[in-house]
Amino acid sequence: MGFEGLDMERGQMVNDRPQSEMGIVKAARLRRELKSSRNIRDIAAGIELAEQEKEMRMAAQVDMNFLLGNKIKK
Repeated sequence: MGFEGLDMERGQMVNDRPQSEMGIVKAARLRRELKSSRNIRDIAAGIELAEQEKEMRMAAQVDMNFLLGNKIKK
């Protein structure tokens, strides 16, 4: 048995160890973290898709203007 995290103060042992987690509490925390990371990943993917679609629309507009002989507006 180790005594890491236990200190002696005025003749008594003081527990300075971090609070331990029970298995079910740890599983719930890990599940929340996983769900949060999935949400963040999904939002980032949505932003990336929106940017790609915007670039595609701009490229299509430039192509259409070229085909129709219109001047490109800046």
